[in-house]
Amino acid sequence: MIIDKNPWPFLILKHLIYLAVAVGIGAFFGLEQLAAIIVLSIILIILFSRMYILDRWLRTSRMTSPPEAPGIWGDILDQIHNLRQRDKKRAHNLSRIVKRFESSALALPDGVVGIDAEGEMEWWNETAALLLGLKRKQDKGQRIDNLIRNPEFVQFYRQTNHEKPIHIPSPVNNEIIMEIRVVDYGLKEQIIIVRDISDAIRTQQMRKDFVANVSHELRTPLTVLNGTTELLYDSAHALPEQMGKPIELMNQQTKRMTSIVNDLLTLSRLETESSEAHFEDIKMKGFIETLQKEAKALSGDSKHEIICEIDAELHFKGNLHEITSCFTNLVSNAIRHTPKNGKIIIRWYKKEGDKCFEVQDNGFGIAPEHIPRLTERFYRVDAGRSRDTGGTGLGLSIVKRILIRHNATLEIESIEGAGSTFRCRFKNQ
Repeated sequence: MIIDKNPWPFLILKHLIYLAVAVGIGAFFGLEQLAAIIVLSIILIILFSRMYILDRWLRTSRMTSPPEAPGIWGDILDQIHNLRQRDKKRAHNLSRIVKRFESSALALPDGVVGIDAEGEMEWWNETAALLLGLKRKQDKGQRIDNLIRNPEFVQFYRQTNHEKPIHIPSPVNNEIIMEIRVVDYGLKEQIIIVRDISDAIRTQQMRKDFVANVSHELRTPLTVLNGTTELLYDSAHALPEQMGKPIELMNQQTKRMTSIVNDLLTLSRLETESSEAHFEDIKMKGFIETLQKEAKALSGDSKHEIICEIDAELHFKGNLHEITSCFTNLVSNAIRHTPKNGKIIIRWYKKEGDKCFEVQDNGFGIAPEHIPRLTERFYRVDAGRSRDTGGTGLGLSIVKRILIRHNATLEIESIEGAGSTFRCRFKNQ
């Protein structure tokens, strides 16, 4: 039953009439105060009896029909009953949705853990139990950062930014490497996704070892071959004329292959060795001015205009050998991909709290679809032009790896036909 209009004014008026009649009758006998007390007492008794009936009904565990009650109390009981029925239906629907969601999550091949708003584990699937060593009876309701004591995980879980996943060993088996993601949703609820990436890590490591081993094994025969071709090249005048061009090509390609092998070995070293142990203060003004001189020598007959803009007060700490390789790669790329008499600007400055090294050119530029893939190994925007200018296709891969080791990122801005800007942003410096 729905109350269409407000019944309270009528109810109050009715009781005031009862009180007035009683006081009038009492006044006739000279007992108006007693009559008023009696009427008010009766009203209170009725009120408390109705409240008692309402309270007793609300306390019942089952959703029974409301008891019979006259007037407004019947309307109130009907209203409450309707609300309880509606809430019961909503709770049933919500429970069905939650069960469907949980059953879907439980069927996932990855481990999934549901965390409530209090940070306690509500449920998880069998994969999560196997990877994390969870036991349903004793671990339900526990905080996950109290059960997984890995310091890297605890720091990652308690921070606010969960955009990037972390890789840690399983607490059950150190040979299992897990990728853990935290997804925030709702009112401080979370879902933790756990994936076994041991096979992928092993495959990646095998690929790295293979490249490193092959590159290392190729270095010695290439050194011999390079020495032989240089000897032949220097002695070309004493050989038949038709041998001159083939010997020159052999010499060029041997040097190119040597550069590729050296770059592959550099990448392998960057992926395996620690960097921070070799960090030192670098005086950037002198460092970049030296870089400028080397760039002018590399430019040679192309006569590029190479300008430096340096914040001399901005110091930097890093691995000198790696930073030299990183910055040199960016400058040499600009020289190779900028036409003769082009302009190249080398900058060292501060931007939004980060220290930035930037190389800007007015060269050929890069189409937008190529930019996301530039740091992939051997990826080339124009394979023919890159080979002609002496690139190995590994320079930006080396740059990216060095920047990762220095907690930095590479930003690339380019307009095809109008030039490019490569910016290294160093954080927490």
